[in-house]
Amino acid sequence: EAGMLVIGMGEKKTVEASGHNWGEGVVTKEPTVEEKCIMSYTCQTCGETKTEEIDNAGIEKRITRVVLNNKNLIYNAHYRKYTKEDAKVTGSKGKVTFKYFSDVDCKNRISVLSIVDVGTYYAKAYVEEDNYFSPAESTVAKLIITKRPQVISVAGKIFPASYEKLKNSDQTFAASMGTTVRLNKGKLSYSKQSGDAKIKIASDGKITVKKGIKKGIYKVKVMVKSSSTKNYRATSKTVTVRVNVK
Repeated sequence: EAGMLVIGMGEKKTVEASGHNWGEGVVTKEPTVEEKCIMSYTCQTCGETKTEEIDNAGIEKRITRVVLNNKNLIYNAHYRKYTKEDAKVTGSKGKVTFKYFSDVDCKNRISVLSIVDVGTYYAKAYVEEDNYFSPAESTVAKLIITKRPQVISVAGKIFPASYEKLKNSDQTFAASMGTTVRLNKGKLSYSKQSGDAKIKIASDGKITVKKGIKKGIYKVKVMVKSSSTKNYRATSKTVTVRVNVK
């Protein structure tokens, strides 16, 4: 372009401009997949400045990786799930979510609210992309809920038996050993472990004292079992009961 050149006092002359010399420029903003690069230039001849955007074509996001390991939990009557801390993410800072399935092929998706009972469930972690890293999906992981132990307590009791009645017939006592099972009650069963042969323990806990037994206090060891249920393990406990024949 033409410009005015001052030669002397009051004297001007029109000359042809030689053009700007912008040089190589400086990157003032790095490019991302979403945003273009911004370059700043300063003319080496006159000092004028300018900026321009450089196309970000060819810029690819870096790879994100996410690892989700198997998780073992004990039944607690509440739904169970993975947390963000369970997903080991390298790369994107995007949101982490999970999907749950009833099958290892991840074809039958289920609600996290259904993950309550004992069993094996399957899950995948998903990481959303950010400005610099790609999205990612983990391989399938197992979420395993195992049975919870039952807590059983048995209070040893004394059963009074009549010596006079036992001269002619057996005497039976209903199952009442003070057995309680906390958390969940499986089916109770009883078995004699030791004691006098004339004292019998039925599987339902009834105690039968056979006729002809002598007077005295008899100790009988009884094992009480609570059977396994859907979400609780079987458990057992041994108790000593006393039969007082007098």
